[in-house]
Amino acid sequence: MQESEFHKPVIVSLIILVSVFVGIWYTGVKDGFSGEATFISKGRLISIEGIKLYVDIADEKSEWVKGLSGTKQLQPQRGMLFVFPTEDYYKIWMKNMNYPIDVFWINKEGKIVDIWHHAMPDSYPSAYVPSRRAKYVLETIADFADEHGIEIGDTVYKLPK
Repeated sequence: MQESEFHKPVIVSLIILVSVFVGIWYTGVKDGFSGEATFISKGRLISIEGIKLYVDIADEKSEWVKGLSGTKQLQPQRGMLFVFPTEDYYKIWMKNMNYPIDVFWINKEGKIVDIWHHAMPDSYPSAYVPSRRAKYVLETIADFADEHGIEIGDTVYKLPK
């Protein structure tokens, strides 16, 4: 067997292997939610005091209203980031939610100003009103704050403007 004949199967195998890994990665990013609410074209990686989190961006009224409603579950290290034009007291409710979440209100400087721990779906129709104004609202899986030691006053990095 000549040397070039030996390299062909190795090169083909490497190409297939890389293709499989790229496919797995793309599917993991594309299908981070297993439900209807996915705005991946506006997704981004943010971090909270070094904890990385991939979020889908909700920056339009129709997205703010729908949010995570109707989704089946939210994967760990994933979330939805609501981006509002100005700071205000943005209320959050759990209408049509299928699972509990943690909710973080973040001011324009990137500081967490309030947290609703383990918000339950059966709390609807009540709405949670934050204690301070915020420009962003972040929703994650329930207990994300406790599991990662995230508290009011922590900084969120790489937020959209």
